[in-house]
Amino acid sequence: MKESVILYTWQYDSIKDLSLEDKGLLFDAIFHYAKTGEEQEQLSPVTKIAFSFIRNTMDYDSEKYQKRCEKNRESVCKRWNNLNKGDTTVYDRIPNTQTNTRRTDIDIDIDNDIDIIPSVSPLKLFPDEKKEKKKKLEKEVFVPPSLEKVTEHAKELYPHIRDIESITQLFFYHYNSQGWKKGTGVQIVDWKSALYKWVNEKQKNEKDKQGIGPGENPKPKYGEK
Repeated sequence: MKESVILYTWQYDSIKDLSLEDKGLLFDAIFHYAKTGEEQEQLSPVTKIAFSFIRNTMDYDSEKYQKRCEKNRESVCKRWNNLNKGDTTVYDRIPNTQTNTRRTDIDIDIDNDIDIIPSVSPLKLFPDEKKEKKKKLEKEVFVPPSLEKVTEHAKELYPHIRDIESITQLFFYHYNSQGWKKGTGVQIVDWKSALYKWVNEKQKNEKDKQGIGPGENPKPKYGEK
């Protein structure tokens, strides 16, 4: 007789609406049936219905357990009989020259009732991080900024540049006409980073025109102090 009872989480759906008293009676009925194989009569109609679902699963598990035990007994008896007849080589040492180490006289008990779990590809369990980041960027929707927003940000970032408004306007109208895409056709995701590169490039070109080396200040224009 099997000394255990297996309960499954999916069975809770059939008993969750029962009262605490009915759940207690059902719990007692399960153990009573597992030990004696007899059903209790004092269960309410609703509790009997819930018990019938659990009883069917218990009967299936018990039958499966008995079949497994019978297979194991047959395997043990067969090995024992072969040992008594001297037809077994279970305890023989395998020669060093032997290349095939497969044992043909040992019965291997295979349970055909094992539940099969669908295989999952390792790629699905451990997705490539680069692909995930790429998908995340593709899902992000770029919202083009307004000229006022770009100008306000530029003034906060470059308060020392006098013609920052004109530089910002050139930046805005250039990329706005291009659909906010780079020269390679790639969509701009961070316009603030693009503005930073644009302004720095303009300042570098202006210094090159005036012949100013790194770290030097630009020469004042005529009439400026």
